[in-house]
Amino acid sequence: MRIFWVLIIFTQLSHAAVRVLNFNTMCDICSGSQLSLFSQRLMAIKKILLNHQPDLISLQELRTSSHLNFLLKDSPHLKAIHHQGFINYTDSVLVINTDKFKVLEQGHFWMGPQPEEFQFGWRPALPRILIWAKLMNRKSKQKFIFIGSHFDNLIQNLNGSAKMFTQLIERFDQPILFAGDTNITMDMPAFSHLTKKLNSVFNLQMKLKDLSQNLDNKQVCYRRKGKMFPDCIVEHILYDPELGLTPTQITIDTSSFLEGYPSDHRPIIVDFH
Repeated sequence: MRIFWVLIIFTQLSHAAVRVLNFNTMCDICSGSQLSLFSQRLMAIKKILLNHQPDLISLQELRTSSHLNFLLKDSPHLKAIHHQGFINYTDSVLVINTDKFKVLEQGHFWMGPQPEEFQFGWRPALPRILIWAKLMNRKSKQKFIFIGSHFDNLIQNLNGSAKMFTQLIERFDQPILFAGDTNITMDMPAFSHLTKKLNSVFNLQMKLKDLSQNLDNKQVCYRRKGKMFPDCIVEHILYDPELGLTPTQITIDTSSFLEGYPSDHRPIIVDFH
């Protein structure tokens, strides 16, 4: 199998203080996925993680724990956090570099009218979950909350998730860092809920429009949502100004394998300093 690495870099800076990666991996039985190619796609996804060496990872659409374990089995410093109860629900997974961060607490909320209870949203659909972890930077001793999720794309559930997200983050006393697939583009009213308390890393990109003009949007965009970057973006990395970190580099990895990409989404990597 041949892997071709193509990286689109918006700024060029030194190694990050914290590197965050978000990736919707497209599950093995999801629409658009060929089951016969899934093992090869999973290997390509693993190579992406190994190549970027992120400190904090938010993944979506891993259907089973075995798929997650395959991605992480050669990285003993990485700890996966996902819902493990009456079901092992891995659609939203956080992965933490434990050499750099200590996990102090962890938990979850179900995205629906009663977030403490398992449910199928405001309008019946796939169950959606928000995963959180309270982390401490081993070097600086700073504490913060890392959150990941995968919002439903039905508009009632999408809007409900965005509003509930704003309410849920009020429960935490530490600064928030969020990475996930929200199914929300920046021109949608729901985006204002996501950024009511938090900043978007794409505020940086909007200041760098001259660099984005050279992008091949067919490679970068999630085509079901738009044809131009950043209008096509539904993955968002959001950060609390009190986090004390500033996004300085945004990378979209357009690695391909065989005749296509390992997912219908592209991994987004953000360096914070």
